[in-house]
Amino acid sequence: MLSIETVYENTNHWSAYQGIALKDGFDKYLTSRVRTRFYDIEGTEALIEEFKDIPSTGFEERLLIDIFSTSPSIEDWKIGEALAECYLEDFEKIRFYYPSSRDAKNLKANLQGADLVGFIDIDEETTIFLFGEVKTSGDKNSPPQVMYGRSGMIDQLRNIKNDPNLQKLLIKWLGFKVKALSDEDPFKKDYQKALKVYLKEKAEHKYFLFGVLIRDTEPKDTDLKSRYESLKSDLSNGARLKLIALYIPMPIKNMKDYIINKGEGNE
Repeated sequence: MLSIETVYENTNHWSAYQGIALKDGFDKYLTSRVRTRFYDIEGTEALIEEFKDIPSTGFEERLLIDIFSTSPSIEDWKIGEALAECYLEDFEKIRFYYPSSRDAKNLKANLQGADLVGFIDIDEETTIFLFGEVKTSGDKNSPPQVMYGRSGMIDQLRNIKNDPNLQKLLIKWLGFKVKALSDEDPFKKDYQKALKVYLKEKAEHKYFLFGVLIRDTEPKDTDLKSRYESLKSDLSNGARLKLIALYIPMPIKNMKDYIINKGEGNE
């Protein structure tokens, strides 16, 4: 079990930022939980099961498995996104039913729109959409460069906040995923609940903005503080906000070994 420690935090009404140190068990978390998410092993197994009756020879069966087992390119930012999704599901009770990686048509491409699209409960009865961005950086500066500029986390989150059409596209994208599901499917139930809230003209909180920064440096609240204040200052339009910095106990570049070969030789 992965152990975590909150090293700094600040909460202000409907917004917050937080630094979390990932500690004991991180290597096993990478080789099991994150590795499974990165390769979408569950989705691959489901495809093989769905079409297993099509091959008529052993060669065709191996080719089928090869097609559905096509792996994404091993890049730090992709591992960071997988780690962020796993952490948010396990420790923030956020639900991601459909990995955006399944829509990739280019193994090296970064899908446009938002890194994170899911659901979060803000009370016992209310479920809303979650839109977020993930950045991975070993930059020694604090805040790191990935928090700045047009491709930086804060501007990307601000773009989601300020562009209703982008929000609508993300909601539509999810809608196509749930339309064929039964009304009892948890994915469809969450979608219907979140859509109902989003459609309310006077809903206090229509969606949640979430930013996750993956770091292999010493924890510093300056990684988030100023950029959080910049985004929080113009928070409106029914949004809630949270930024999290996850401090991992190994160099970012070393995570690849645990994804590719389960960290053999690094124990």
